[in-house]
Formats: sequence, C-alpha cells, structure tokens
Amino acid sequence: MLAIYEFIPKFNYIRGLRNQKINRFKTDEVKRYLEEFSKGENQQLENVKRIEFLLNLRELTMEQHIHEANKLFYKNLAETNALSRKELRYPI
Repeated sequence: MLAIYEFIPKFNYIRGLRNQKINRFKTDEVKRYLEEFSKGENQQLENVKRIEFLLNLRELTMEQHIHEANKLFYKNLAETNALSRKELRYPI
C-alpha cells in the first residue's frame, strides 16, 4: 500500500502523457490500472493508515493470534464487499 501511495505522481504522469509511441502500449487494462492506482493521494493515504498491526503479537498464543487475525480479516472483508458491490452497480 505504501508503495502504491509513493507511485501516485508517477502513475498520474504516465496517465497524462500524450505521446503516440507510448499510447500504443496503453491497452484498456493498462489504462484501468493507471486509473485505479492514481485515484488520489488522500484515498491511498487513508488505505495506508487503515493497515492494522497486532501490537502484542509475541504475547499471543497461536490460537489467539488466529482468532484476532480472523476477526480483522472478516471486518475488512465486510467493508470491502460493500464497496465492491457499489462499484459493480455503478461501474466507471
């Protein structure tokens, strides 16, 4: 996530290029990738801030770690599913 955030200006630069030699390499997939990963620094920064770590990892047993990881995974999955459904209903 942090790498994507750092590359946003480069993605924007490539997206804005109007060179015939470069445009022939911009397939629909490449254009979509550039659009997706150059959405906005604020949005990507929010994604970076949302990354959560288990601070007391060394103190947890394996079962506790699995339980906490599952809880975090399903919480993030619910948020992502809601966003994905919205994007599928109203594609770009």
